[in-house]
Amino acid sequence: MSKVQKIGLAVLLVLYAILPLFLKSYGIYLMTLLCVYLMAAFGLNLIVGYAGQMSIGQAAFYGIGAYVAAILMTKL
Repeated sequence: MSKVQKIGLAVLLVLYAILPLFLKSYGIYLMTLLCVYLMAAFGLNLIVGYAGQMSIGQAAFYGIGAYVAAILMTKL
């Protein structure tokens, strides 16, 4: 990673960290959703891309988390 890429990444991280201070709740919700999808995609890329293994464990955990969140939203 070059110095310019590191600086660009640092600027993006700082911008992403202070952006919720200026957004409304829907914008924060979208940022959170983006982070969740990015973590799922990075996890699959790590397992399938670099390790070359087929894994459906991430999808199962993602589905269980969605199911539990839906149950909690309806019960609370």
